[in-house]
Amino acid sequence: MESPSESAQVVWHAEQVGWLRLQRAPESRNVFDIARYPGAICAWSLCQQGSQSNEIFLESNESSSIGAVIARLQDLIVTSGHTSMLRVLHDPIRHSEHSDALASFGIQYAFRTTLMLRDILSMPMPSVDQRIVAAETRREYDAAISVMQEVFGGTRELTEFFNPFASAQLFVALTERGVAVSASAIWPCEKVAGLHNVATLPLFRNRGHAHAVVIEALGFARSSGFQYAGLRARAALVCCYECVGLEIAGYLDHYRYGLVVHEE
Repeated sequence: MESPSESAQVVWHAEQVGWLRLQRAPESRNVFDIARYPGAICAWSLCQQGSQSNEIFLESNESSSIGAVIARLQDLIVTSGHTSMLRVLHDPIRHSEHSDALASFGIQYAFRTTLMLRDILSMPMPSVDQRIVAAETRREYDAAISVMQEVFGGTRELTEFFNPFASAQLFVALTERGVAVSASAIWPCEKVAGLHNVATLPLFRNRGHAHAVVIEALGFARSSGFQYAGLRARAALVCCYECVGLEIAGYLDHYRYGLVVHEE
C-alpha cells in the first residue's frame, strides 16, 4: 500500500485552487459562500434548504489534522441546514483512521471516486464524427445545461453555476436535427483543466457522443495553454475516460454529514 501519488495530489490541489477562485466569481453568487479555513476550503450552500450540499475540501490527509479541522468547523456544519459532503484524498494506510476520526463527529463514509489525469500537450487529438459545439450563445448554453439537468437532476443551481458569463466552457453534442444529446464542461484550475459534468441522455448512450464531447473539451483545454486535464470519475466510468487517454492518478474519499449512502 502506498500513500497518494504526486499525480493525485496535483489533481486534488488543482480542484481546491479552482474552488478558491470562485470566491468572487459571478457563477458562485447565490449558490456558494466560499471561504478558506485552517486545513480546509469550504463552499457553504446558499441555496434553498436541501437542494445543494455544502462542499468541504480537506487539504491534509493526516488523521490528527482532520480531527482538528472538523472540530473547528463542527458548529458551522451542524447549524448550516444543509447536508455536508467532505472530501479527502484517499490514503490506503490511513483510511481507517480517517473514517474513525470523522465518525466521532457523526460524519460517515459515503463513497469513493477515481482521480484521473492526462498530460494533454503530448496527447494526440483524434477527429470526431459528431457535431460538437463550444457553447457561446445563451441558446447553446441552455442546450448543454438541459442535458446535464436531465442526467444529474434539474436543479436551479446548475443553471446559475454554468452561465455565459462563467469561467467554465461548455460543450454540447448535437444530432443532425440539432437535438442536444451530450455535454461536458472544462473548468480552468491551476495548471490543470478540470473536466466536469460529462453527461449523455440515456437514449443516446453508447454511440460515441460522450467520447466526442470529451475530446473536444480536452482540445480546447490544450489550445488554452493547459498542460494537464483531470477529473473525478465513478468506478463504472473509469474505462470510458481511459479510452480518451486519461490515467488513474489516485482516489478521493467522500464523507457525508446527513443522509448516509454507501456507494455512488
